[in-house]
Amino acid sequence: MVDERRKWIERLSGDKLTELTIHVVLGTDRQSYTLKEYKGRGRTGVTWRAEDQFHNTFAIKFVAKNDYRTHSLDAEVQHVARVESSHLAKIHFFGEPTSNSELELDDYYAIVMEWVDGQSLRCFLTDHQDSINLRTCMIIIRGLCEVVEELRQHGLCHNDLHGENVMITMPRSIVTDAAQIVVKVIDTGALKREERRLQLLDQWQQQLQELTNLGTTTAEMHNRIANLRDWIDWFARKDEQWIIHHLCSLLNCLYLRIPDLEAPERRFLRRVASLINLLLDENSSRALDEPRAMYRELAQIEEECRRIDTPPMSTPFDLMSAELIQDDRHLMALFSDKFPALDICRSSDPVYVYGPRGCGKSTVFRSLSMRTILQSDDPHASFQVVPFVGVYVSCTTELRSRFWLFSTEDFEATEPLIVRFFNLVLVEELVRTITAMVEYESSHPSPLNFGLTSNGARIAAVIRRRTGVNAGIEGYDAASLLDGLRWDVRTARDDTWAKVLTREKQDVRTNAQMIFDLCEELAELCPIFRDRRITFLLDDYSNQRIPPELQRRLNQSITFAKQGNPIFKVSSEYHGVDLTGIQQGREVREVNVGQRHTALNRQGRHRFLQSILQMRFQHFDVRTPIDEILPPSGIGPSIPLAEAI
Repeated sequence: MVDERRKWIERLSGDKLTELTIHVVLGTDRQSYTLKEYKGRGRTGVTWRAEDQFHNTFAIKFVAKNDYRTHSLDAEVQHVARVESSHLAKIHFFGEPTSNSELELDDYYAIVMEWVDGQSLRCFLTDHQDSINLRTCMIIIRGLCEVVEELRQHGLCHNDLHGENVMITMPRSIVTDAAQIVVKVIDTGALKREERRLQLLDQWQQQLQELTNLGTTTAEMHNRIANLRDWIDWFARKDEQWIIHHLCSLLNCLYLRIPDLEAPERRFLRRVASLINLLLDENSSRALDEPRAMYRELAQIEEECRRIDTPPMSTPFDLMSAELIQDDRHLMALFSDKFPALDICRSSDPVYVYGPRGCGKSTVFRSLSMRTILQSDDPHASFQVVPFVGVYVSCTTELRSRFWLFSTEDFEATEPLIVRFFNLVLVEELVRTITAMVEYESSHPSPLNFGLTSNGARIAAVIRRRTGVNAGIEGYDAASLLDGLRWDVRTARDDTWAKVLTREKQDVRTNAQMIFDLCEELAELCPIFRDRRITFLLDDYSNQRIPPELQRRLNQSITFAKQGNPIFKVSSEYHGVDLTGIQQGREVREVNVGQRHTALNRQGRHRFLQSILQMRFQHFDVRTPIDEILPPSGIGPSIPLAEAI
């Protein structure tokens, strides 16, 4: 009964047992621990911080033997031990406790668990309520969703995921020394099979019914009935409901900071309300109650809120620059395959594309990226004409405004950090691309089969090892695992940038080879990257956009060789790339887009412009051929043409 449980819990509560030595016996094996600090009592037991003879720290939970009258603790622990998740505190030992004192321990089992040195989620939210942001919230929710999904797959539940049993640890990266948030669930001694939870609820419901039928109105009976109802309400709450509870707590912290939030975070708060209603829906046929689906919906909302919306077109001549078209699907809808030298850009060779602003370089590079291809109306058809896995990187976005005020001395002092920052920019975009491929592969019945979904954990492990980004986080599926990795890479990138700003002294040499080693290992792991090599599309890699001193240092990480992995395709304005330091190969193909546009004697020279205008007019449902709207002038390359211009 519940009242009996309270009595034996009280026997082991408080500080009176501090420094008492406990022996935990399992068969012929006996291990000794000294109780050091009383940590608290819950609904299922009492927890102490303890040390073994080598001063290793553990958590010991004392639970009632009565809870295991219908099933074996050994069977339960063995079942729990099969769960391999870095988000769960490990069970090290269990058995029957004894001591040399007069303390009666015959009614208990002792479960010895990993000690987690961190902050409870409840304390973390209190201490960081003035600084918590959406990224932190997503990391915490991702960790909770992963651990609950992992338990579900093993038929287990925690059933007590309140704010004190969710710990936030902040280990530091071995390479960058940056703190990274990791979620750890403790009190794993409370784990039980889902069928056992339902059995207990049924048992307590029967007891409640029996007490209610007695009709006794004494104060003691009222207390027993109230305690039972409280107990039933608590254990009827599923782990998925605890996730929603913590999600709401995190969102409340964000709501308190609305004036200080960035625009994407405010958009997220407006949009997430409808998802919360879906999570709380009492109709099981409508409710979203799977951790995997919960996190995926949240991540999609976040991604959409961080994406800058493309303004609508009011005339066919709007959004003439690729920089103004943020949505990849919109860009592909307006893309013309009549671009001069598109066949060269689509080849598997290294390519250097140069020309004046507005000639279409950025649009072509965007159209070749895998993420854009997957957003097109027919990804399979688009994929067939591009023989590589394109990773688009906008150098204007990532590099232009960061380094303009740097002196030569600044570049010399921080060169290893600058090269690492650039490599992490490439890695982050690579992870985003692989994540998009995994999500597409797992959600679309399609002939596109990349073979990446089953390799998610190994891909993430390779990237973490090669980059030194190691938060020790394990995931339950490839998409969420890689999404978490992307945030960790972004954090490492931001930390590296902070060190650049402070000119932190580096004792290591510049590692310009990291991206090559990483891509080669990914090609060994994943056949798709052998058949279609990773190709970085460096857009606007021009010394008219980024400082020449910076470009010369970043050139170490670029190759124009055709062999190996990755391949680089670079676009710039005229004379925009100082080739000093680039690993050049004879196979690089140069494309002077401006010359191709202005080769007036070339047959069909206006085909590209005609195609672009036709598509843009069709976007407004104008079906009239463009030749009838804007007929050719008939003026050839001569003095009259110059006068007309």
